[in-house]
Amino acid sequence: MRPAKNIIELVNVLDPAIPVCKENKEFYVPVFDDEIKRLRDDLLYSDRENITYYIAGQTGTGKTSALNFLPDKEIEKKYTVIYIKGRDVFDPNDVDIIDVFLMFCHELIKSEKRLEDKFLKKLVEIQKQFSGEIEKIKEKEKTTEISAELNAKAALGFNFWRIIETGLEFLASYKRNSTNREIVREFFKVKQEDLLKLTNDIIEEYYSIFGTAKKLLAVIDDLEKMKEIEQIKAIFVHNKYYLESINCRKVIPVPVHLTLQPEYGAGSDTRTTILDVKITANPNATPISDEDKSDMEKKKQLLSEIICKRIENGCNLIDTNAIELAIKMSGGLVRQFITILYLAAKNARYLKGKKVTINDVNKAVGDESSFMSRKIIGKEIIDLLNEIDRKHYPYTSQTDLLTESLLCNNIIVHANGNAWYEVNPLIKETIKVYYKQ
Repeated sequence: MRPAKNIIELVNVLDPAIPVCKENKEFYVPVFDDEIKRLRDDLLYSDRENITYYIAGQTGTGKTSALNFLPDKEIEKKYTVIYIKGRDVFDPNDVDIIDVFLMFCHELIKSEKRLEDKFLKKLVEIQKQFSGEIEKIKEKEKTTEISAELNAKAALGFNFWRIIETGLEFLASYKRNSTNREIVREFFKVKQEDLLKLTNDIIEEYYSIFGTAKKLLAVIDDLEKMKEIEQIKAIFVHNKYYLESINCRKVIPVPVHLTLQPEYGAGSDTRTTILDVKITANPNATPISDEDKSDMEKKKQLLSEIICKRIENGCNLIDTNAIELAIKMSGGLVRQFITILYLAAKNARYLKGKKVTINDVNKAVGDESSFMSRKIIGKEIIDLLNEIDRKHYPYTSQTDLLTESLLCNNIIVHANGNAWYEVNPLIKETIKVYYKQ
């Protein structure tokens, strides 16, 4: 893509569905430059071999874009960086820790036949061991009840065998083939340690083939886009040990709410970085420090630069006050900011305008506000949002309700330093009206 010269082109370059990556690097703005530099520094100089780096932030903060530009020349000299793009291999509404292991292996082996053979051979060994265990128990136990249970397990083992006979085809179709996915998950539920060992064996085999001069660095993206609270807990709390026990350095984005919960914890082999575009001062902290003022202005300028980079020099396609309003209504969420201006540009295009005005942004804000407001149903959520709007902190025992509100960006949390919360600016006025009613 090229910078826009007119409104039609502007709509296309603002499409929020198109991620910023190496292919369109001219549009990249290092919103989290300091945080990414610190992460690089730790990756380059820390002595620990197996560290898990968690990158926390809300949906639409800009974590994926930042991680797309994590590798620089020094990182690429020290590491072979592999990206596991969850959107390509996971259904965000149906993710299991077993899927993560399998897709990690798939990313390593898909370009090397020797690794593929090793992987499939190991799967066969695990299946044979499973079948052997069933046969031994059958010999010892002859009751009808146990036989029925064992027959079910035997059928599971047979179905798994049929799947792995297809080779890597079962991984290539893993996202869309829910039947195979369920069989594989059920098989490995009782063999998770074996799957972890298999993953680490493949990593070891990778080093034996390619040498250890460059270490592996895995970026496992999109897991934080899960919307089901129980799935998030299953991956990042109950199975955290397995995730962190993969024998290489890993960078994994996580939902920001996890960092605020005691059960998340932080071990000696983990690091957590919080990405936060704070453009509003903490209302509970007075006076506002000069450092905070400077940081907020810097973040606003960076958001503005995101738009300026997508417009050809000399082309006046967006009024300054329109950009300022979009920044204010974004709440510091990068994707929300771009989406507002994308919709505003579409409105300007429809009206045959030559540039985006504040009226176009107001129309976009109204449309997005209506869309989000339609999903706010029930007294409990309205009470919570009203409480956040007044006190900027959730004095509630309904932690799942708070988590759901954070996941869908009804609430924005600023978790660097003393955490404080705000209602998404797009629905702030609506909540006031709902609460009065």
